[in-house]
Amino acid sequence: CFKAVLALIEFVESLEVSDMKELEPLAAKFEINTTENDSYNFFRAKYFLDEGNLGQVEDALLFVPVKSKHYGDALLVSAIYNYRRGKVDESIRDLEKLNKVMDKFDRLQGIAALTLARNFFQKGMYKEANEAYLKVNKADALFLQAMVEQSWTQILMGDYEGAAGNM
Repeated sequence: CFKAVLALIEFVESLEVSDMKELEPLAAKFEINTTENDSYNFFRAKYFLDEGNLGQVEDALLFVPVKSKHYGDALLVSAIYNYRRGKVDESIRDLEKLNKVMDKFDRLQGIAALTLARNFFQKGMYKEANEAYLKVNKADALFLQAMVEQSWTQILMGDYEGAAGNM
């Protein structure tokens, strides 16, 4: 069983995030050191975020280094984690950090821009929110959602014509 758990940890990317529910206790039971496996720790972070176990999210994210192929996704998870903790400024910081390395993680561009805009909107920073909504690419599946939300931002900024144009 130990070797099977080691193999599952090594090839964690073949699993679903929800499989961490079974795998995480087995890794602990066999006292397997997973700190060097950034993929495993990214999956742990996503799983714990999905489960609302915010204390474990931060622990898992510590083991996803900047050079990891999961780093961009980890920054997005961190931003959502911080947002859920009510740490909007930290969430914005994570998303801005993601924007700086976006060339490696361009598939995250739409969700990162939308999430950043929502953070700015919540803080009442409508000008910044409006600019972030504009960064969602027209080809992105989130574009229509971003335009609806941008319209609300424009209304709150007093740009009624712009809001009507979006609609």
